[in-house]
Amino acid sequence: MYRLDVLARPRPRFAGHAPIFSVRAWSDADGDPMRPQSVAAREVVEQLRTRHDRPGALVALEDGRYAVTGTLLIVGSAGQVQRQARKCLGRSEDRGDRWWWQEVIGSLAT
Repeated sequence: MYRLDVLARPRPRFAGHAPIFSVRAWSDADGDPMRPQSVAAREVVEQLRTRHDRPGALVALEDGRYAVTGTLLIVGSAGQVQRQARKCLGRSEDRGDRWWWQEVIGSLAT
């Protein structure tokens, strides 16, 4: 069930410089990749998607950026994360990975 007050919450918009983008391997010190509470020292404000075949999630961060957690940690604007997800999709040989990257790309489409 969806709550309208959660769905209607406006996300911060970037102004000025381009948002910081980073990609690195996820480590145990980063916490639970299925239900991250914070990513890159930023609070998770909404979990948009959860990967079900292995630990991972797509989340919105308090500063307006998005993050993909799991084997990789990808943090950036919707466009930046979507571009990286397309690269991952192109290199993926696993059906579950391809499904996940397509889900991330579609979820961030505007």
